[in-house]
Amino acid sequence: APRDHALIAAGVALLATGAAVLAAGAPIAWLLLAVTTILAVAVFVPGWYEGRFFEPLPVISALILFYFVTRALQLLVSHDDLYSWFGVPSAVNLLLALDNQEIAQYVTGKLAEPLEPAMTRALGAMALFMVAVVAGYYLPLGRRLGRPLSRLGRGTDRPNVPVMVAASLLIGAVAQVAILARAGGPGAAADNMLGQKGGHAGIVLFALASFAPVGVLIWAAWRRPAARREWVAFALAALEVCGFYMLIGSRGGFFALVLVVAVSWHYLWRPWRLRAMIAAVLVFVVLSGALLGIRQGTAHHSIVRALGDAPAYIVDPRGLLADNTQFDTLFIATSAIGHKLHFQHGGWAINALRANLPGAIDPGKPQPGDIAFRKSIWGSEVGAGRPITLIGDFYYDFGFLGIALGSLLFGIAIRALLGLVGPGPGAGRTYRVALYAIALFVIYSMLSGTYSLTISLLITLLLPFLVAVHLLGRIPVRLGRPVAAARQPLPDDPGR
Repeated sequence: APRDHALIAAGVALLATGAAVLAAGAPIAWLLLAVTTILAVAVFVPGWYEGRFFEPLPVISALILFYFVTRALQLLVSHDDLYSWFGVPSAVNLLLALDNQEIAQYVTGKLAEPLEPAMTRALGAMALFMVAVVAGYYLPLGRRLGRPLSRLGRGTDRPNVPVMVAASLLIGAVAQVAILARAGGPGAAADNMLGQKGGHAGIVLFALASFAPVGVLIWAAWRRPAARREWVAFALAALEVCGFYMLIGSRGGFFALVLVVAVSWHYLWRPWRLRAMIAAVLVFVVLSGALLGIRQGTAHHSIVRALGDAPAYIVDPRGLLADNTQFDTLFIATSAIGHKLHFQHGGWAINALRANLPGAIDPGKPQPGDIAFRKSIWGSEVGAGRPITLIGDFYYDFGFLGIALGSLLFGIAIRALLGLVGPGPGAGRTYRVALYAIALFVIYSMLSGTYSLTISLLITLLLPFLVAVHLLGRIPVRLGRPVAAARQPLPDDPGR
């Protein structure tokens, strides 16, 4: 099988790379980066070749390559730029010049050890994570744990889909209006995307606003549009949701909707082809670059001026690399924890749970992890949060042992999730695929966020989905044609 050949080739490549690094006397950091890169490529390439675009391990490999490996390679190659930092008022320059960025500010002003051992530690954490996740994924335990998931969703095949969709979109729209009103209106939110004024509305309003993407997901999963009129309505609903998240500066919300719809259509209606996936990724990268330039531009100019300047940054790889700060925060975390900060021995995970409790239950609850970590490193020098990624979460509690054990369990857990889309009874398959689509976005947020943000995401995305399906879907009101007349999804296909 291609995946077996790829793993064998990866083993040979690792041996050859290790020998070359040792023979050349190069820093061990290069070998650790090679371990991560070769293993991720060995998983990603055969996964895409076989059409397994949305299985957890290929997805994680793609995220590791895009968010971590590319940035780590840039920092290794341009490490001299990290020894000087020049503060600039331009938010756009922060994307284009390494010596203007926060990572250089940290190295020059706060790093308590030489750069090489700090970089080696961060790359070692990344390599250990990748190795342990792959090992856990291929253990038989994950497959066994996934079998009960293949039976979920019985009784959800014929809900009142029109009511679910209409009610979800309506609830989401009302919450969106409230969020924009708190931000000072659509114009004020658009003119300050970087400050993300809309992001300060609170978890309750964001949970209600998440009914809108949930409504689009339900529409895509349970009732794919058939007539032209339905396609137009579906496209308008999806564009409205994407427009809202772009307006408040949340590319994550935009990506969430695109991902869950793409996953549901892949498993329920028509599998994506390799060429279509490559084209979709390229389009997404271009859009992401444009949104990034617009968001940074609104720090000092109006949205109209930022829109005019955006094309200059669409294809500039420096901007995309600088925006991939996951490795930066991992580097800061692994260099500060054990020196300036103490290991938490489980307290970091507990505080993440407490941070999401209502204040009435826990009046002294801690702040979210990204905010708490930012304050512990930067104080009030910078704003917003600094999520340390799942790798950093494991490290903050138990060091490298935490990464090894946590990543192994994480690999087992994500393998179990395949039970939602693997062989199983036809009853409930649509429900399981929709759950899987949400779970895949949660996996993405875990790698790029932190414990407390992941828990918050489960509250704001999974809870509205469960309410929509299990409560709104039971309302006995007829809107439009019955579900039985809608086009039915593909049957379960164990080969996919």
